[in-house]
Amino acid sequence: MLIKWVTMSSRDNTDTSPHASRLPYQVRVDQGNLVAAGVMFAMSLIAVAYAPRVLFWAPLLPLIFVIGILRSRTVFTTGGIVAHYLFRRSASLAWEDFDALRFSRGGRALAVRKDGTSFPLPGVSFNSLVDLSEATEGRIPDPVTPSLTAIDESVKVVNRDSGIAVLMDKDEYDEYEASRRTSRMAREELQRRDEARRRSGSDTRD
Repeated sequence: MLIKWVTMSSRDNTDTSPHASRLPYQVRVDQGNLVAAGVMFAMSLIAVAYAPRVLFWAPLLPLIFVIGILRSRTVFTTGGIVAHYLFRRSASLAWEDFDALRFSRGGRALAVRKDGTSFPLPGVSFNSLVDLSEATEGRIPDPVTPSLTAIDESVKVVNRDSGIAVLMDKDEYDEYEASRRTSRMAREELQRRDEARRRSGSDTRD
């Protein structure tokens, strides 16, 4: 099952930006995985030393893993998106055929064509969207920055009784403050009336 996070921007692909284009823009698989490959290779050498006739092939696995890390990548160009893999042919699409960028439940990024077909994008993650939006000049929308801006512009209100904190925008905060002032004035008016009744009853008894 796929979760649709962002859709194609309505911005024209031929939009001219005053900023210099960063395309082609390349996203590679996390190079930190090379450390894990080194550990795997060391362990495979130990395995070969233990049983060379049976496990002579073990060092090939981390080597294939390294080749996959170095080869797998996604390239964004002025013409579209190209994804390179290790054991399959590269996949590509033109910007005019691009419909959306989706993420599976496992976090794998997928480029979706307008006909509904899709292919994975090596190296692309949700954290890549800000840079991708800038590099592709908005062809891939950025859902992160507007959300962070909205949070920065929000007011944090903490309930004294429950300790629950709520983020509100300016209009919501103004409405909240107006409601709070109205409630306070109503309580003060009730207290004033109670005091007036008590005084009236005391004067009557006297």
